[in-house]
Amino acid sequence: MPGTMRSTELAKLATGRLPHLKVLFTSGYAQNAIVHGGRLDPGVHLLSKPYSREQLASKIRRMLGASKSDTTVPVASPSADSMTSQPSCAPASIAILVVDDDIGSRESVSELLTTMGYDVFQAADAEEGLHVLMTGKVDVLLTDIVLPGQSGIEFAETAVERNPDIRVVFVSGAERPTPEDVGFECASLSKPFTSDQLHAVIKVMHGPHRRTKG
Repeated sequence: MPGTMRSTELAKLATGRLPHLKVLFTSGYAQNAIVHGGRLDPGVHLLSKPYSREQLASKIRRMLGASKSDTTVPVASPSADSMTSQPSCAPASIAILVVDDDIGSRESVSELLTTMGYDVFQAADAEEGLHVLMTGKVDVLLTDIVLPGQSGIEFAETAVERNPDIRVVFVSGAERPTPEDVGFECASLSKPFTSDQLHAVIKVMHGPHRRTKG
């Protein structure tokens, strides 16, 4: 930004005066200043350029928190009862990366996970997903199998190589891989799935984690 004050200094000054203020950096070059030890500074979020209006709107909604009146999330047309009864007890420290080139599906799943209390990141393909993995800690990878370029399975293999403790959930409308197929512990969701099924598989992935090979 122009002037002598850096954007990180402005953010620090603003949050010092307003402790509850949320900060969103929208630069592809700010990450070295705001990422330390593989994690973003507390209260700071990053949206890399270029980004769409939908990505900006989704990021701001997640930062501000889901509206209590927003109980309809179009993931496999879940019922109103399943949404209103869905527990929001996820640990705030659990970060989930959702990778799907279908923006409607990606946004819906991300919004649903946010209402459950998770910290959610999004990517449209493996390249964007790798950028997220490099700029912050991800505990669970929820990826569609069919992606442009590198497949979801190939990307998951890369993610596990970078972080052997990451949990992987594959999403597919066709045949789904098993842990024996891919060589690491994983779970699967078959499209279409309900909010209850999504919550259940993420909850299971919080349990003990082990590699099936190596």
